[in-house]
Amino acid sequence: MNCNLLKLLLPPYYFQKLQFCGHESDGRVLQQFLNDIIPLLSIGGRCSVITFHSLEDRLLKRFIRSHKDVIQPVNKRVFQLTYHEAKKNTRARSAKCRVFERIK
Repeated sequence: MNCNLLKLLLPPYYFQKLQFCGHESDGRVLQQFLNDIIPLLSIGGRCSVITFHSLEDRLLKRFIRSHKDVIQPVNKRVFQLTYHEAKKNTRARSAKCRVFERIK
């Protein structure tokens, strides 16, 4: 998919809204985002999601596992901050980054 088309489909403030709305206790916004992003990815396209809460990370991990016929994780392990990075930025110490790739 063309990057300019993706910019039209997902305006910059969309991600900010997702972050503010993503703190709902049941994770509906995150689930809806993940369901909507798969058709936008071309085959071989990757999506990176940063979670800041264990509930969000659990939802993302379950989503990737439940859609293993369409997407696959790029890395086996989740990306996390190192000790020195967490010391510099304590607010981001719980951040986890998971990357998945569309295969079909």
